Amino acid sequence: MSRWARIFAPRGRAGRREMALVTVTFLIFGSLVGAAPAGVLGGLGVLCQGVLLWLVSISVPIRRFHDMDRSWWWQALFLGGAAFGLLVMQMGIATASAVIGVAPYAWVADPATFQAALEAANEGRAVPIDPLDHTVMGGFAFALIFVLTGFGWLLFVPGSPDANRFGSPPGIREG
Repeated sequence: MSRWARIFAPRGRAGRREMALVTVTFLIFGSLVGAAPAGVLGGLGVLCQGVLLWLVSISVPIRRFHDMDRSWWWQALFLGGAAFGLLVMQMGIATASAVIGVAPYAWVADPATFQAALEAANEGRAVPIDPLDHTVMGGFAFALIFVLTGFGWLLFVPGSPDANRFGSPPGIREG
């Protein structure tokens, strides 16, 4: 298998160094794409970011778990937990926005209008509506726990020193 094909394939093993390099590359590139003015990078930047996201969240972590002699289900567990937390967060944002009477994420586009709608919704209420309530922050915290735990495990726990059911240690070619 060529080096490029190996990067995208979730088969085999990957060491901590490869995981760290791919993660740092994604963070740097994601920051640059996010900081670029709208329309400068267009679809190409989004496509490149999607490819790097695949590497960071699927391909390399699966191979990293293989290096620790664990199956891909471990990555599914961490991604599933993070996705559930983000879903809870989205539901909290949608509910708070519906109660206030504004579109979800209106606070991002126009904070002043959102603040006025929030103040109008809070008039006459014994308990004010908080748009970033416990549901939103709880969902975010739940997702963050899964992401940080997963990446911490992937970046700091050493792999099997010898060959395992997924192949030879990273850096040693078979055959």
